[in-house]
Amino acid sequence: MVVHDLKEPLTSLVKDSTAESLQDQNQEYFKYNQIYYMFRIPFRLERFLLWNFFFQIQALLYTLTVLPLRVALTLLNPFSIMKLNGRRQAEIMRVLVILVSTLLLTRVSNSSVIYHWIRGQSLFKLYMIKAVFEISDLLLKGFG
Repeated sequence: MVVHDLKEPLTSLVKDSTAESLQDQNQEYFKYNQIYYMFRIPFRLERFLLWNFFFQIQALLYTLTVLPLRVALTLLNPFSIMKLNGRRQAEIMRVLVILVSTLLLTRVSNSSVIYHWIRGQSLFKLYMIKAVFEISDLLLKGFG
């Protein structure tokens, strides 16, 4: 009985110390893991932005090159005009909307007039000056 009483405090002491060491190891692992993931965020964000950039370029190139070619081939083929499905009709409508809006914008608007109209706006100037002051204030606060 006496031997058993001596073993019990030792085992509880060993269990407590291993539990504490495991908890300390988990906390250190968690801290290092947080730091590791914090440094991975910019790289993941750049990868996402790069993927998004290429996706947008692909969509723009499809709209400006492939879509008009498909519509032109559809309209030039007399047999395909007879049996237009919904997708072909949607493609034709997209090209028509792009053509009409481009023609209207080029005929109605003049880019130099729009530039000088925006440049003459005092409200835009005030927002720009306010943004410059706020950014310079933040930068100067960083220097003390």
